[in-house]
Amino acid sequence: MMSQKSVIIIICIFMVIAYTMLITTLVINVGSGSKFEKSATNTNTANTIVRRDASGAFSAGTITGHDIFLDGGHITSANGNIMSITDGDDITLTTINSIQLDALEINIMGDAIINNAGEKYLKIGSDTTTSYIKSYTPDFETVAPEPLQIISSVVTLTGILNVSTIQNLSEPVNNSDAVNKLYCDTKSPRKDYGTLLLDPISPTLQAGDMYYNSDMNNSMTYDMSRSKWLSVAVLTEGGGSSGRTVSGAYYRRFNGKQYTATSGVYVPKGTIVYMGFSTDNEVVHGVEILVNGVVIGTHTASTSSRSSSSIVDYDFDEGVMAIRQASTAANTDGMQVVLYYKLRI
Repeated sequence: MMSQKSVIIIICIFMVIAYTMLITTLVINVGSGSKFEKSATNTNTANTIVRRDASGAFSAGTITGHDIFLDGGHITSANGNIMSITDGDDITLTTINSIQLDALEINIMGDAIINNAGEKYLKIGSDTTTSYIKSYTPDFETVAPEPLQIISSVVTLTGILNVSTIQNLSEPVNNSDAVNKLYCDTKSPRKDYGTLLLDPISPTLQAGDMYYNSDMNNSMTYDMSRSKWLSVAVLTEGGGSSGRTVSGAYYRRFNGKQYTATSGVYVPKGTIVYMGFSTDNEVVHGVEILVNGVVIGTHTASTSSRSSSSIVDYDFDEGVMAIRQASTAANTDGMQVVLYYKLRI
């Protein structure tokens, strides 16, 4: 007769054998041609066992996971919606040879991209201490119609920057700062426009620009203070009286000829740029310049025996120039007047 211990051992052996046969049967039943095998698929089908296709691939909708490791592969999408990350802080790409974006536009949204005072930035490089765009060895090339726009106070570029237009550059401070065309036009050396018939108007004019007027046979320079082209040549005219001159009376030229409304020196078209006079008495003085009988400029002085001005700007047309005592001036003794003028077209 067997002992109770032996009986228990035999029963345990039979139970192990029975369990093994049951598992084997289940494995065999889910094999080729079974109900489970027929329902499994490599397509994106809800509540269905996933089975790889002949190449080892399968399709799925949303995949939730902690890490995705691509061993030499890539992620593609037929409808263009490749990847969406709704939670998290960063996307880290390590040892990347290149990133190719075949898209009409790239939209940067949310706080996952560096966000400073409500403004969104795209960060390129490994510097984690700054909040502006910084690139260490980029090769940016923009494609029409939209240029690359960088909104930042500091941009460091090392390499090739291949763009058609750079706008809104501030005034340079350091030797390496970039400048725009307007700044160059206003700060560059004076321009020589060569030989022309008419005054040039572009690019932006600056003081001292020059050209040769072939019609007047004169060199012209741009007078920034008067905003006009005037001849380099300076011509003079003048007159006065050795005695007393009353209000409204005409002076004599230096050669003794008496000025009148219709008699004087015939002058070409020009601009008076300087006037000066002196007298023997300190009273309220006034001198009028006339061309073809019309007053084109007046210079006055209060209770002084002399006065001058180099900022006068009296344009006149070709005609007869005369000089007289202003009608509002006091009588003067020994008045002497001189003026400088330049030619203009």
